[in-house]
Amino acid sequence: ECASLSAITIPAGVTSIGSSAFRDAGIESLTIPYLVTDIGSYFVGDCESLTQVTILTPNATYSSSSFNYFPEDAKLYCRYNSTATAAADSQNVSYEYLSSTVSLTANSDEYTNTGLTAYSGFAELYGFEASGASRSGETSVLDALLAAHLDQYGDAFTAENYRQFFDVTEDGEVVKAFELPVANFSVAINGNTITSSIFETAVNDDDVIAVTYTQTAPTYDYMYNNNKIRTLTVRPQVGYTIMLVDGTLALEGMDVYVTTADDVSNI
Repeated sequence: ECASLSAITIPAGVTSIGSSAFRDAGIESLTIPYLVTDIGSYFVGDCESLTQVTILTPNATYSSSSFNYFPEDAKLYCRYNSTATAAADSQNVSYEYLSSTVSLTANSDEYTNTGLTAYSGFAELYGFEASGASRSGETSVLDALLAAHLDQYGDAFTAENYRQFFDVTEDGEVVKAFELPVANFSVAINGNTITSSIFETAVNDDDVIAVTYTQTAPTYDYMYNNNKIRTLTVRPQVGYTIMLVDGTLALEGMDVYVTTADDVSNI
């Protein structure tokens, strides 16, 4: 019991919050860091002065009574699709997602949504590593771009095949957007062109995001057994599968015919 404790900062490297860690404390707000993996029972039970709890960790393990005696007037903020939401649901504790509602327009009229909700850490659901913005509970430009593509393509835009619609290099250069191969991809927030990475640049509620780019001709690399090739000699009675880099099959069930027996190396 720490009734006189009104404020506390949990170091970023902490990985466990024990049972009754802050029970009956006088704290007014609490943020659980990204690296926490275990949260015990009653961790903020009976904290009557508590107004806000923010849980940044996406995959912590909770006990069946972690949210017991959660203060009735306190707001709980969680990451989208995190284990915190399931634990809170099981104990009938309401919550809100860490998110930003923005206006996003691509090339003036190719895509527009003036009320797009983008969740903090949304990019991690598509296999991207957690950014600094995500770890601190902010929504990144990348989160917003992925949300826009999901809004545009619905259930077709999945973690397994999103590269059919959107792709970005490790350096943060967008090379495909809204199904088009693109160059000169640029993002402006409230009229100011960003110069930092889309992974790290944060967006806030009511921001106006304008995306511009030019369409380019698609380029292709041909690979066989992970080696780039220009030609491939195929053998009779041997089956081959052509697969795109996003894992989808192209020309499934295709038959190959040799029209010039002396020129099989160019098949």
